[in-house]
Amino acid sequence: MLNETVQHLLNSVIPSAREYEAAEHELSMKFSSVNQDLSQCKSEGETAKRKAAQLAVAIDGLVDRASIELSLTKKEIRSEVEKLSRLSDVDRIDAVARINSVANAYKHFELNDPKRLVNSYNDVLYVGAGFGVDGYGVGKFGGPEVIITTNDNTKWKFLGDVTAAIKGWFQYLSSHNTELPCEEHTIWGVVVWRGSKPAVE
Repeated sequence: MLNETVQHLLNSVIPSAREYEAAEHELSMKFSSVNQDLSQCKSEGETAKRKAAQLAVAIDGLVDRASIELSLTKKEIRSEVEKLSRLSDVDRIDAVARINSVANAYKHFELNDPKRLVNSYNDVLYVGAGFGVDGYGVGKFGGPEVIITTNDNTKWKFLGDVTAAIKGWFQYLSSHNTELPCEEHTIWGVVVWRGSKPAVE
């Protein structure tokens, strides 16, 4: 019933997530090797930013496929997955909407739809996150990483959004009795799928 959606998750989203993780690791390693001088990490930062945007497009592609396979609107699909997008025991509010906005900003550069949570691709930045940005334990513990700045000037760690959203997608597909992999999947150290059942903290 949701075969195309499952295949896209496993064959496009998960590999894209691995590539984005690798880019974030490279950014951290370069940052450490140049005595934490962010100005010398431009190439690694741009790569991480690009891989983040490509992952956003891949994740958002799940909505299109599920909408067709279930004969539901994209809004209905996003709303249901949003409810399942959690980190630890905390709802990751608007994670799916932010990912959708990032995907569209990457494709179109500037957005004028008031429903979008970001204005342009320039609102997806890599910076030294530091303390006080996003939730405790989300993303990296220090150094630069991809940050989303929403229209209300709030900063969110992209690692937190994609991890929660992918976890939400596994749970959503599981709730529709789809055939999912037996192996465990983790994103940035967070279990998003625990074998044959959703990951529960």
